[in-house]
Amino acid sequence: MLRQRAYVYRLEPTAAQQETFLAQTAGACRALYKLALEQRSLYWRPGRGITLKSQSHELTELRDQVDWLKAAPVHALQSALKDLDSALRNFFAGRASYPRFKGKGKGKGKGKGDGFHLKDKAYLGFKRLNRNKGAVRLPKIGWVKLRGVRLLGGELRNVTITRRAGHGYAAIAWQAEVADPTPSGLPPVGIDRGVAIFAACSSGATYVAPPFFKRIEKKLANASRKLARQVKGCANWRKTKARIARLHVKAANARRDFLHQTSAMQGRASSQ
Repeated sequence: MLRQRAYVYRLEPTAAQQETFLAQTAGACRALYKLALEQRSLYWRPGRGITLKSQSHELTELRDQVDWLKAAPVHALQSALKDLDSALRNFFAGRASYPRFKGKGKGKGKGKGDGFHLKDKAYLGFKRLNRNKGAVRLPKIGWVKLRGVRLLGGELRNVTITRRAGHGYAAIAWQAEVADPTPSGLPPVGIDRGVAIFAACSSGATYVAPPFFKRIEKKLANASRKLARQVKGCANWRKTKARIARLHVKAANARRDFLHQTSAMQGRASSQ
């Protein structure tokens, strides 16, 4: 069985690495995505189709003319074109809405304007530095430190760089051949999710969400009301918006930690 996983690490780049590679590469991919989307939207004519292949050929010529495009890794730029092609295919198949122009710091997931993909394995690498730190090798800048030392379980496949709430993250994908899982002989356990109680199991165990979530929801509500009263675009508006983004990331991390701990406790209890 082929197991495919991705581990997310928080990057700790130097100021030079952040400005000369991460920010510039994200900006180049964002600009290329918008340019390719504009070309497909405005310059398409019957009998004159614009495809991924034609835009890839134009990218090669464009990199010879534009220095800041040439400074970015070519496979990151090609991935931006492939993302656009995939988005358009999903639109014409009725699976998604028409792709939108990427903005700096806007969007979610792959559509976020501050991220890019690196898929050339010859320029990628991962290693452990000490008990608490690791490093990922990226093209053009070499090794970048990251927080966390969870080792990969197989062959490194690709790296996706994103930025959330002022911090950069690297999602490192890997794959490995593993043995097929054997069926468990333990009895099944039913789980019912509720409001007052987070989860109730058929075994009699119950789990209550910690009060931390109510506190952070209150902070988010207060910050959102403050943002609504401020002038859009001013310095204080940007500070409040950044604080809201940090609160969302903090809530997501706490929620993920609670779910992992709860599932681990239930798994240990069911296996006894």
